[in-house]
Amino acid sequence: MDVLKAGIDCDETVFNFMYHLNSFLRANGLPFVPREQQRTFDLWDLWGCSRDEAFRRVELFYESGEIKELTPRSGAVEAFERLFPPHRATIVTSRPKYMVKATKHIFAKHLPGRVDKIYHTDQYTKHLVAEDVKVTKGTIAKALGLDMFVEDALHHAEEIASHGIPVYLLNCPWNESKPTSPLITRGEWKDFPAFVESYKYAKYQER
Repeated sequence: MDVLKAGIDCDETVFNFMYHLNSFLRANGLPFVPREQQRTFDLWDLWGCSRDEAFRRVELFYESGEIKELTPRSGAVEAFERLFPPHRATIVTSRPKYMVKATKHIFAKHLPGRVDKIYHTDQYTKHLVAEDVKVTKGTIAKALGLDMFVEDALHHAEEIASHGIPVYLLNCPWNESKPTSPLITRGEWKDFPAFVESYKYAKYQER
């Protein structure tokens, strides 16, 4: 197995989403919580507001166009430049599908030629409730035959791992709980190349 197919999340995995969202909220007089103090992934719990209000604020951020100004997370560009190619990167994000152009823009801007395809699960939208979820990061990763996945949200990591796919969970304030799946490994981008090599070695040993 010389070429691996990695699934990779977008916001707070490749790009610093919360830093830019918080800057937007502050500039517009809206409440925010510093990233380092965030202990929950759900913004409505974080901000102490309704789910609809949380999505309204995020949509204001989307509509402002500032979403195109996201900057890469520390170590992400270096990891992509080292690994993709020869390996293949597929972006799988829970962003709404109307964000396709904006998502393509930031990858073309910061990581040109490093990504094969981009998929939007449309999970992060105010109109979707849990029982309506048909397409998830895990179902897409399984259907595409991805070898591993890089994620920041623990609940997504657990769901992906439930499909038998190893997950590299980047450390964030909101994912400090202990994973239940043995397929989830914590780390930082700087250590991801070593994780890839260990995966390749393990697969070689299985032959």
